[in-house]
Amino acid sequence: MRRHSLVAVVATFVVGLSVAAAVSPIANAYNGGEDHTLTVMHSGKCLDREYTLGFRGIKLFNPNDGAAAVQSACTGVGGIAQLCRVPSGCAPTNQFWRLDFTGISGPMLVQNRQSGKCLDVAGDSTMYYASVVQMPCDGTDSQLWNIYAVRYLNGIPYYVLDNLHSGQCLTVAWSSMNDGAAVVQADCTWTDNQLWDIYNVPFNYHGV
Repeated sequence: MRRHSLVAVVATFVVGLSVAAAVSPIANAYNGGEDHTLTVMHSGKCLDREYTLGFRGIKLFNPNDGAAAVQSACTGVGGIAQLCRVPSGCAPTNQFWRLDFTGISGPMLVQNRQSGKCLDVAGDSTMYYASVVQMPCDGTDSQLWNIYAVRYLNGIPYYVLDNLHSGQCLTVAWSSMNDGAAVVQADCTWTDNQLWDIYNVPFNYHGV
């Protein structure tokens, strides 16, 4: 199992136009409390909450503790939500997530703006491919994520989210391209299904 430190670990390599570099989240400008979308590199889909499709394709979300995290086609970014400049005024949506440092700096809670619940690893598991779910925010280690950039593409930083409890990374299972595909934890390999474009909605920039 591979762990990564928030203390500067710098590694560079070329993959097409991309350059990898491990960067501490503390080095990035962040005001706190804003809405973000998380878009995974391999599919271009957004981190979302478990849902079923109702009448005319309306998403019906599972409100329960333990509901799964999934990926689905991105909605909302580029629309009226970007006009919001005061975090408290942003409309809660299923694909908006608050990133909150614990203490002055360090691992982050990732809280869904619609449900108010946090990304967690089911059952505090350290197992490979354990499900990532939503649970009430309590700040336990399985809800804390080290977030740092490991690749840049066309000027956009792509981040991994490394779980503090397990040392494994937020991953779209089996590199699926499908809406509703499960999000799990897996060994940190920095593959495209673990790389997330984190976009600050109210302040209109890519990055934590």
